[in-house]
Amino acid sequence: MKSQYKYSKWLSAILFVSLLTTPILFASSASQIQFERNMQMALNIWYSSHADAGQGALHLGNVDGTGAIDGLVQGDGGPIEGALVYAWSVLGSTVATQSAVTAADGSYRLENLDAGEYFVVAAAEGYMPAFYGDGQSPMDAEMVEVADGETTSGIDITLKEAQAGNGAISGVVTE
Repeated sequence: MKSQYKYSKWLSAILFVSLLTTPILFASSASQIQFERNMQMALNIWYSSHADAGQGALHLGNVDGTGAIDGLVQGDGGPIEGALVYAWSVLGSTVATQSAVTAADGSYRLENLDAGEYFVVAAAEGYMPAFYGDGQSPMDAEMVEVADGETTSGIDITLKEAQAGNGAISGVVTE
């Protein structure tokens, strides 16, 4: 299903730019940690402005449920080994997160998920990050439904190769 949340354009841009500006060199765990920190920062900004957020602090947390998501990450040349797959969901006052790294055959499994709807995004060195459902941002992503004790399978993501260039991002933020 398409995302049920309404995002302002600038919040989606912050999340997307955060993904793009991460040094996606997944050969080291330090780079994976940096990717997750950027995702959590973007989630913090998103959640703090979400209409349902209410008052109070944001709680980022890992999941400890019994559900799972699995699938494949591929590029034009086939499976992508070492891609980081990241799932997040707003569950009450907590943003629940989970991540995994793909195996040689491009497969991944996100385990211990609480029941709910999750965004799933993948990124790998040399590729543009992508959300499940062929989305390039949460606005056009499909959310993945997870049930307790069940595995939601077939959540496959295809990454497009990043193109070298000399582009720039610019703009004006207004209220």
